[in-house]
Amino acid sequence: MSSKIKVDFLETLNGTGTLTANNNLSVSGNINFTGSLLQNGSPFVTLPAQSDSTRGAYLVSDGSSGSFWAYPGGSTGASSPLSGTYRYWSIYTHGFLAGGYKGSQPWRSVNKTWHNTDITIYCGEQIDRAASYLDGTFSHYNAYVHGTVNSFSGNSSHTSSYNLHNGVMRQFGDGTFSQHTYGYDGDDPKAVMGYNTAGGWNMNVARDYHSCATNIIGEAGYTTGGGNSSTDKLHFPTEIMYTTTGSPSAASMTSGCGQETKGWFNIAGTQCFITYSNDAWTNQTFCGGDAWSKFLPSKWGFFYAGTGNNVTTPIRKVNGITGANISDFSKIRSVGEENYEMGQDWGYMLGNYDGQQNNHTVKFTYATDVQTTMGAATRPKGHYGQSSGACSTAAATVTATRDL
Repeated sequence: MSSKIKVDFLETLNGTGTLTANNNLSVSGNINFTGSLLQNGSPFVTLPAQSDSTRGAYLVSDGSSGSFWAYPGGSTGASSPLSGTYRYWSIYTHGFLAGGYKGSQPWRSVNKTWHNTDITIYCGEQIDRAASYLDGTFSHYNAYVHGTVNSFSGNSSHTSSYNLHNGVMRQFGDGTFSQHTYGYDGDDPKAVMGYNTAGGWNMNVARDYHSCATNIIGEAGYTTGGGNSSTDKLHFPTEIMYTTTGSPSAASMTSGCGQETKGWFNIAGTQCFITYSNDAWTNQTFCGGDAWSKFLPSKWGFFYAGTGNNVTTPIRKVNGITGANISDFSKIRSVGEENYEMGQDWGYMLGNYDGQQNNHTVKFTYATDVQTTMGAATRPKGHYGQSSGACSTAAATVTATRDL
């Protein structure tokens, strides 16, 4: 037998404490309350916790265990939720080496390395202009080789690009697709965008011996040095190149790499970093050398930087946030002008200069700093040696969604 009570207001006898319903409570209509909604004493939530670090993430089901935030290419397994960590922003599976040179001959070649098998395959002469003494940036889908020119060690503002799924060239000819020099009607695009835009993929100045840093989370790539202190910033989603804050040096030979929040550079001995959040430059000594020894980035919170000059062995493990020295050790061989390719749990040196340009390849395991000399299967193909090229890295689960 059921009964009905009609009231306008419920409270405890003394007006304080908790009003308890010992059985199920069915409500028809809306519930309007102040305070927190709790479940078993804890706040009741319908989404996982959100913060700036989860910005742009996808909500992924964990089956009966709930849900979590994950990023493109990330795991969807219950044992490895990707709650906004830089290291698991995406799971790198492969990378590419573009260009390089032998003697005084620059190359247009692209090599692809599968990291789980340590296998490198030759993709052909895929970039539209040759590449030597330069560097590049990369988005989730495409790689950009900045400063390509069909001559050995030549200045250029041209940018070449290839697809990160298959290594195929994306264009033949000019990389500038959105020039503003033709004039305009209405608003000035430069003023609206808030930068001095160079337009398209090309840099705003010609460079040689420059270097780059890729901001993975912020979807942008920075290029500086190479005889000019101006800094080019390529916005990957729109593929528009901007001119941002100038670096502390206009010297030539430059080494650099990107980390989670900063890009680190050695510009012919002037060591500095750019902070992604405001594009501000800061001088800080973190390695040494004249920048002929290059940098190997990681997503483990550190990078490796050669601390000697060309064809030397010293190398340093540097904190990617603070620039602090973690440890010093030696390369397997005396080399410089390395082609360093970042990976998820290990990276590669795919060719270098040791008195001549070569295809010698070394694998760097991030967890232990162990270096392993690799055989012919891992070495670059297509030419008898290549150094001072440009490397990129990608996640196959991401690149497969845009393979053109």
